[in-house]
Amino acid sequence: MMEKLDGGHPERREGYRSWLGVVSAAQAAGRAVYSDDVALRALAREQGVPTFGTAAMLRVLSGEARLQVVPLDAALVTLRRNWVVDLPIERMQILRTARKEEWNPGTAAAPLTRPAFWAPPADDAIEVYRALLSRVAKERPKLLPQWVAAAATGLAEASGPGGAAEKLGVLVLEAYRREQTTFPAVLAAVRAVSAAAGAADPLPSFARHLRDTATLIPGVDQARAELYVHGTCEGLSEADRAIVADALSATPT
Repeated sequence: MMEKLDGGHPERREGYRSWLGVVSAAQAAGRAVYSDDVALRALAREQGVPTFGTAAMLRVLSGEARLQVVPLDAALVTLRRNWVVDLPIERMQILRTARKEEWNPGTAAAPLTRPAFWAPPADDAIEVYRALLSRVAKERPKLLPQWVAAAATGLAEASGPGGAAEKLGVLVLEAYRREQTTFPAVLAAVRAVSAAAGAADPLPSFARHLRDTATLIPGVDQARAELYVHGTCEGLSEADRAIVADALSATPT
């Protein structure tokens, strides 16, 4: 059980022992576990212990007419602004919170750092990520690297060291499609996250996905698409340009 919790990081185990105690106590007493931590709830359910979070409780109260629709929405926004992170993905709530925080990567960015946000199939997560990038690129483009790093943190942990680099390259691409001048800073931020997670370099993935995206443009063949990728990366170091060249030559479309 502890191995599942620590994700291969034994140094985290001491902090999780209290979680196990909560689940054991609830199991012995025949009670449910009330927690806003998705990992703790998953652990409780695995042990046959019923569990719920604040969002579920508020929805039940709303369904029983103890809360109205607007107060429920306002309550969930308040939770987000107080760093409750493992809430259901609500695109407009997250965007509203980010706008109130003037697009700084504060409480609105916190959910992106959580692996639960990126749980498969992650369609809602990527749509929220794209929407946030579009607004940040317009309002506060210099903050894009911090937003992408927040997303990379959660996605890297959700994907594991073996699968993170490919997906992190896509995060970089989504940012590049919206704002090109911050590309070097975004790449550096995501590389730092990837290295800390023990994952590979996301640059090859970015290069391949950028090429493949360019070939979708009418009249752009693979050769022209690769020239475009090399032009995009011309400001990188010689070593990085070599990485890009290797990535493009090693993987056919």
